[in-house]
Amino acid sequence: TDLIVYSFDGSSLTLIDTKNHGNAAYSVSWSPDCRYLAVGGNNGSTDIIVYSFDGSLLTQVTIKGHGAIAYSVSWSPDGRFLAVGGDNGSTDAIVYSFNGSSLIQNDSKDHGAEVYSVSWSPDGKYLAVGGSNGSSDLIVYAFDGFSLTQIDTKSHGTYARSISWSPDGMYVAVGGNNGTQDVIVYSFNGSSLFEIVSKAHGYYADSISWSPDGRYLAVGGYYGST
Repeated sequence: TDLIVYSFDGSSLTLIDTKNHGNAAYSVSWSPDCRYLAVGGNNGSTDIIVYSFDGSLLTQVTIKGHGAIAYSVSWSPDGRFLAVGGDNGSTDAIVYSFNGSSLIQNDSKDHGAEVYSVSWSPDGKYLAVGGSNGSSDLIVYAFDGFSLTQIDTKSHGTYARSISWSPDGMYVAVGGNNGTQDVIVYSFNGSSLFEIVSKAHGYYADSISWSPDGRYLAVGGYYGST
């Protein structure tokens, strides 16, 4: 039961359906219309599985391998594309188009050792990719519906573990292992990233997320006693 879907009524969680995913499921992402659930993890030749969901049952629609592991899956805001990041040789980051029954590869990019996080901008025009990639741990690509074009890159120390766009698409928050700058917020103008503010987060920041109104940023990781 690596994957579990619960219903939530405001006070309790009720198990709806479960699925096995080999060694582990590391990332789950609902399509914007809630009809599909994408799962990424370590599952042999089926690291990526897309399920349809009718409110009571998960039904496998299509599968893909992703080398050693798929750490992150993310649907584009319009639900037409699925971005996947992980450890997959020279194709660590892949964007697939989805037609309701199959995943068709649009473009792929190498990202050094591995990709930990893929995140679409709110308008779907950009894809931010974070991982372990030397001086380019964070890369922002433009996406035109067919191919990825590199826009800007930033180093993030040892690795960039998590990426989150602000709701207005004007800022990119990055968390990872980066000394006294584990958390960095960049502004983005469509062509360049500019560092606005940074914070230490103990040993590392594992997860980062903007509030829906863009006023707050939540950070989770390993901070010792804090």
